[in-house]
Amino acid sequence: MECEVCGEETSTFSPILIDGSEMNACIKCAIHGVKKEAIPAPSYQKPSRAIKEDFNVQDNYGQTIGKARQKAGLTLKELALKVFETESLIKKVESNKMAPDEKLTKKLEKALNIKLSE
Repeated sequence: MECEVCGEETSTFSPILIDGSEMNACIKCAIHGVKKEAIPAPSYQKPSRAIKEDFNVQDNYGQTIGKARQKAGLTLKELALKVFETESLIKKVESNKMAPDEKLTKKLEKALNIKLSE
């Protein structure tokens, strides 16, 4: 293939931006643009999550989740599938080794019909 900057035949390309245009450049010409990986994400992409300072989960969250899961007749794997998380994550949360974030807390509250947040 040809370098889109100088026209030389090459087998190794670097995706770059030159004046807003995306181009595949050879190694020699790549210095004339901005490497595509280094370009900051546009503002329309998914915004970073702001941490809410007022979110708290109850102290005995693991025990509450475990009892509700067993009452619902679910295994760890079944609960994990229900909330679209991994079984190992649910196991860590249920054994109080990891506190659930706000998103996971809401999913568990809905799936198990319980209240975990304070």
